[in-house]
Amino acid sequence: AYNGRSTARRRFPIRRHRRRRRHSTGQKRSSGRPRRRLSLLQTPPGPSSSPAIAQLLPDDRLHSIRFRRRRRSRLLASLRSSRRSSCYERVGASTPLLNRFDPFVQETVLNIVVAGLGWLLFAFVRRRFLRLLLSYHGWIFERKPSMLTKIWGLLVMILRGPFKPDLYSFQRSLPHLPLPALKDTCRRYLQTVRPLLKDEDYEEMQNLVCSFQNGVGRKLQRYLYLKYLRSSNYVTDWWEQFVYLRSRSSLMINSNYYAVDAMFLHSTELQAPRAGSVINALMKYKRKLETGRMDPLILRNIVPLCSSQYERTFGTMRIPGIEQDSIRHVDPAESKHVVVFHDGRWYTVPCYFRGRLLEPVELESQIQRILDDADSEEAVKPGELKLPALTTLARNEWGRLYEQHFKTGKNREAMDILEKAAKIGRAV
Repeated sequence: AYNGRSTARRRFPIRRHRRRRRHSTGQKRSSGRPRRRLSLLQTPPGPSSSPAIAQLLPDDRLHSIRFRRRRRSRLLASLRSSRRSSCYERVGASTPLLNRFDPFVQETVLNIVVAGLGWLLFAFVRRRFLRLLLSYHGWIFERKPSMLTKIWGLLVMILRGPFKPDLYSFQRSLPHLPLPALKDTCRRYLQTVRPLLKDEDYEEMQNLVCSFQNGVGRKLQRYLYLKYLRSSNYVTDWWEQFVYLRSRSSLMINSNYYAVDAMFLHSTELQAPRAGSVINALMKYKRKLETGRMDPLILRNIVPLCSSQYERTFGTMRIPGIEQDSIRHVDPAESKHVVVFHDGRWYTVPCYFRGRLLEPVELESQIQRILDDADSEEAVKPGELKLPALTTLARNEWGRLYEQHFKTGKNREAMDILEKAAKIGRAV
């Protein structure tokens, strides 16, 4: 029997050469069924066959299929090599470290980097466009929304996405506080002081404002514009420093705020259970603020408001000073206790045990121990009962006493515990 495979390999080029020569000489192919090249393939012996009997099978179609597959694989390999050479040669030139890895690893790293950069670009463009849309204030002055306002609201809701926002989700998308022109500022100032001045004084004020607008006001406006570019609100730090912290009046009725558990609803008249429930609710609220798992304030379900002031709700203390106060805000990990004042004594109440927030019943037992401690034999030291009254003084007087008596020693340690507390309460 002949070896059909080797015979086909030797005879096929000759046949192709004959076809080429026939077409080059102008001979026409014979009509009818095309001639096939047959190969001798050895068949396994059987009951009615012998090794000498061979079956003739066509081999043209089999060879053409294999030839097409080889050509397609070579084409794909060339395309892959050219694509890799065009991409990875540039990457390898800039990052020689990638040349040490397999091409598959290089391609994976490149895809991850491109996807990450694309996502960052999309987030940046979305945030900028949302900030541009939120700068529109025409909806404030409209009783009935116009078509422009409806389109604007639809675009804002599309950019916000279908997901539920957190407390600080829109902080970087909010527009900056707009900076008015110098001319508008001077005009509004004159409108503000007009009811307070006489005609002669108002004319003098107009002259002063005109000289300011044409003189040093332009230079100050340029400085203010530079501050506007690098801050989200160019007024916040100035207002906090010169208006809030430099105020020397007492805070007792002018600035401090307080909260109660219920005004008209009393589930119980016992003080300890109510205090335990309030402390537990406050610490849960504090944990939501720290993680941002709260709904932000949104006007008309479209315009989000700034939530930066929530960060100072807990663990923040205003430290008195002689000329200016200061604000101390501690880390949330250090502010896991509250301070209770009762009968001239200060008590520290821990709210967590091994990372777990205490239940209202557990906090109630601590408050009850504080109330029962008033009947102890230890007497209150002179001056302790009226010590909190120092905070009602004018800020310069309280700041002078703070510098003298609460900067060193045991008083400094006790004051440090007070300043790191989440909240300060009083039990009567």
